[in-house]
Amino acid sequence: MIDVSMPSVKDILTNNYLIRGHLRLTSVEIRRLYRLQLRQNQKIHRKLANQEEMLQESLDHIKNLKSKLKYSEETLQKAFHPSTDKIALLYKNIGKHYYIKARFYWRGQQREVQVGSIPIVLDIIKKMLSQGYLHDVSLPKSYQITWEQFKNKVNLINATKEIAALKFQEYIIRKLYVDDTNQLGTVDLEEVNSEKPAKTYPVKKYTDENKEEEKFDWYVQWRNNNLK
Repeated sequence: MIDVSMPSVKDILTNNYLIRGHLRLTSVEIRRLYRLQLRQNQKIHRKLANQEEMLQESLDHIKNLKSKLKYSEETLQKAFHPSTDKIALLYKNIGKHYYIKARFYWRGQQREVQVGSIPIVLDIIKKMLSQGYLHDVSLPKSYQITWEQFKNKVNLINATKEIAALKFQEYIIRKLYVDDTNQLGTVDLEEVNSEKPAKTYPVKKYTDENKEEEKFDWYVQWRNNNLK
């Protein structure tokens, strides 16, 4: 940064005289010019600082919007176009029973849902095969197989991930419903009300650990309403 301190007006005039210059200004006039230019310099500094601050705010805002867009696109994908991508299966003990659970990431956090016991999962796969949702999956003759035997069958693992993807879909849609219902604007409500009434079902509070019999009821209902 250049030195903007008040110079010696006497030196300016003396040096100008030494070079045979043609300054015909008084010391008062020179000081006035200095003060005017100093104020101009300070004004530009303030404007520059304001612009830099606005730019940083814009960059922060852009960064924040990009992050929100990433989560929004992820939510659209997982809620309305479920995929088995990046789903991990686990076998966990809950109480006196073992269940297959699925883990995935959503909105930057790790989530987990219960898929079901091995017999339950095999029965769901059987139902999905009969409905044409799944194809070319060989079911074991006995449902009483170990997790080691189950996970060594690639087609069963892939089919289980298909179930998990649909359970994640349910989880996200229910979460969105709870989070966003109160954020609907008047225009959105008018648009919804103007559309043809759709068949709806009451949304229950979501829990990871639904009773096993409810799993069948939910899937049958979901299948009838969405895949036919």
